[in-house]
Parts: sequence; structure tokens; C-alpha cells
Amino acid sequence: MKNRILSTVIIIGLLLLPIGFTSAADTVSVSIDGNLIEFSQATGQPFIDENNRTQVPFRQVLEAFGAAVDWDSAAKTAIAEKDGVTVKVPIGTDYIYKNGTKITNDTTSLIKDSRTYLPIRIVLEAFGADVDWDAGTKAVVVRSGLPVVKIGVFEPFSGYNGAGGRQEVLGIQYANGETPTVDVAGTTYRVELVYADNQSNSFIALSAAKALASAGCSVVLGSYGSSVSIAASDEFGEAGIPVIGVSCTNPQVTEGNSHYFRICYLDSFQGPVLARFAKNQFNAKKAYCLARLGDDYSVGLCSYFMAAFGEENCRYEAFPSSTSDFSAYVANAKSFGSDVLFSPVSTEVAALVINQAAAQDLEIPLLAGDTWDSNVILNAARDTDLRIYATTFYHEGGDTVFDSGVKSWINSDPVARMNNGGDDKIAAVSAMGYDAYNVALEAFRKAGTTDPAGLMAALSSVQYEGITGSIDFDDVNGDARRDVAFIIVCDTKAGEWKLVKQQGID
Repeated sequence: MKNRILSTVIIIGLLLLPIGFTSAADTVSVSIDGNLIEFSQATGQPFIDENNRTQVPFRQVLEAFGAAVDWDSAAKTAIAEKDGVTVKVPIGTDYIYKNGTKITNDTTSLIKDSRTYLPIRIVLEAFGADVDWDAGTKAVVVRSGLPVVKIGVFEPFSGYNGAGGRQEVLGIQYANGETPTVDVAGTTYRVELVYADNQSNSFIALSAAKALASAGCSVVLGSYGSSVSIAASDEFGEAGIPVIGVSCTNPQVTEGNSHYFRICYLDSFQGPVLARFAKNQFNAKKAYCLARLGDDYSVGLCSYFMAAFGEENCRYEAFPSSTSDFSAYVANAKSFGSDVLFSPVSTEVAALVINQAAAQDLEIPLLAGDTWDSNVILNAARDTDLRIYATTFYHEGGDTVFDSGVKSWINSDPVARMNNGGDDKIAAVSAMGYDAYNVALEAFRKAGTTDPAGLMAALSSVQYEGITGSIDFDDVNGDARRDVAFIIVCDTKAGEWKLVKQQGID
């Protein structure tokens, strides 16, 4: 099976990107271990009382916390029990009882609109929970006091891959909100996400990886972008931490090491898939291929595409990272007499290529790999006559329960919606992030330990039925066994991706 520092500031911790669950300015939200509690007119709504303390509906919150609840009508006392702790809250008083011991408070419980309300902090702290208050968003954040296991999120929140990285993180965050705990050998752990921004930079990626190792992460997820994954691989290996690649498709990510796994298909697969599609769909005889100089992903994917298409029938060019004007490159594609233009570059660069293609009335199809499955591309191509195709890992509609849930979450959280490009279209990398998180949880369960070495050993035998398909790993490099890709086309009038077909190499 499988066997690389620049001094910089790495932002790391729970507050690098809000995990979500923010609320409107005029409401109070409550989350327990990352799970947002839903309130309605029927349950009652949390509010801030005259003593500037948060009051919450008794039954809704305590049951979400996992306590058994009761009501003593004669004594007008709310009762909650959990894990051998009994808390009694007499209505209208400024104290509670924990296992018979009186604890005073600076506000009182009350009945409002025929519903029982309790001061949340004193009650939940009596059960050993940590209760924090975010005044900016009026959010109560409760952590149940469970032991913590850390999952590192090694992703680009900034740089040329920032848009895609933030969308990949959204899937991880949504999965964590949905399943914030994991049972390991009979003990329930709260899963804490620890973030490190690799800034789409191979040098900074080293420091990001070191920061995650220092934070005590048991396993790491990431990255969007193969170059940063390759650059940081040895750092993770030396720290003995397993990594689950989400969408890093370059074969070099997992080659020759025992710690890097991945759930996506490889460029050695999607390159030939796209070459075959170009020939079969468009009867293409000549292809113009454009990559970013020094970028492992785009350079590598162009190489695999050209090998399958026929290098003698391709013109290849690579542009410097600082390039912002792509007019000459589009003109070169036209002068070469290309039947297709293949450019698997980042979404930020792709938008510039698309703008020039539209300006020069490019009539040949534009083809790209998985990075182009983004609303950044949809927005850049909107109302043009361009034909744009891409491979991807997941297409909206593949799992209606996931689609509905993640859309609802994105629309309820302004930060999540912003990180998704300003709308609720589901990027395939969000679905992949969701699956990667759940694969990590499955590894914890299978290993029966939170120790990184145990997780590394267990990952090779993990099998998980994800929303992007069945996931298991080969015994050569720890790569997922994937033999089909989705091919999508940009509907430039509707501003959405539409499924063309599922295709393999054969």
C-alpha cells in the first residue's frame, strides 16, 4: 500500500468560518452540539427577558438536549432528568434545584402564552453543558460536555481556489451539523471541526498542515486543489495523521504513501472520459488545451486528456499565474482550427476565459473537469451563446433528501449562502464534502479509537454508501473505486447545469 516551511499566519479554529446556524436579527437561535433547534408558534420562541437573560421553551430545548422532561402541576415545577442528574425549576422563582441542591440565579423562570420558559444557561450548566452567547447574531451555542474528537478541515478559504474550497467546506459543515457526535467503542464524542486555510498556495499549505497536526486532529479532510494536497502530504505523513481527500484528483496525491486516501475519481480517469466525450459527441479531430503554469491539477489533467485524445492532434499552452487577459489564448484556439477548447482551470480563471470566449464569439465547445461545476461558471456564462461542458462528481437531484436539507440550511444562514456564491445551487464538491465527513465518522466507528494510527489502519476497509455513490478504497493507493463520471452542460439562459449523461472510459 501507500507510503514536503514558509513562515506565515494560519487562521485556525472554530471561528475561521462560521459553522452556520445564524439567525435573523430579531430572533434568538439555539444550537446544541451544532444542531439548530427549530422553534415554531406551537412550541414558543426563545426571547431575552428584562434581566437580559435568554429564556427558552422548556420541553423543546430539554428534549433536544436529550433529557427526559416532566411537569409537576401541583408544585408548578418543571423537571428534567439526564445521566443521573435531576434538575427542578420552580416557576416564578430565581433558583433551581440540582439533585436537591439549591442553585440561585439572577432571573426567574416563567409561564408566557401558556408555555413554560426556563433560563437556559443555569439549567443546562447544571447538566455540565457549556453555554456560550453570540451577541452579534443572538445565538445560544450549547456544547453538551461530551469528550471531543477533532477533524481537521484543510481547505482554501482564499486564493484562486477559494470559491471552490468554501463550497467544499459547506458540505463538511452541513454534515457536522446533521451528525455532530460519533460513538466510538461505547463512548459518545462531540466532533469539533478545526479549520486551516491553505490559501490555494503550496508553500502556505505546509504551515496549514502543521497547524492542524499541532491542534490534535485525529483525521483531516481536504483539499480542494491537488497542488496543495501534494505539497502538504509529507507533513501529514510525518505527523502520522490520515487524510481523506475530497476532490483532489491528481494521482500524485496518494501515490507512494500510506496516509492519504480519497473519495473522488482521478484525473487519469476523467481526462480520458472527457477526450472520449469530445470525440463521440462533437466528432472532434483537433483540441486546444490550456492550463495554468505550475498547477498540478490543470497541467496533469490536460496531459491525461491529450494522451487519450492524441497529442499529435492537440495544441497545448500554459499561462503564468498572474495572467488576467486571456484574449490571445482564445485567439490561438481559433487559429489552430480546434474543434474543442479544453481548460480545466480554477473557477476564477475560468470566468476570465469564458468572458474572452464570449467576446470573440467562440463557436466551439468549452470542456473542463470537475472544478467548473460551480455557480461561478454559471454566472460568467449567463446569457451567452457558449457551449460549456464539464465532468462532475454529483448532480443536483441525485439525492432529494440531501438536496432539500442542504438548500434549506444554506438559505437559513447568510454566511453559508455567501460562501456558496450567493444562491442555493448545490455544487458537487459540497456533496463530496458531506460524504467525506461521514466516511471519517465511519472510520472512527470501525477503528474503535480516536487515535490517528488506528484510524489510518481502519480506513482501508471502510465501506460507505454515500450520496455521491458507494465509497471504498483500493489496496494500492487508497483511491476510491470510481468508474463513472457525470457530464453536465451549462444552460446559459436558465443559469443552471443540466445532466448530459453518465460516462466511463470504456
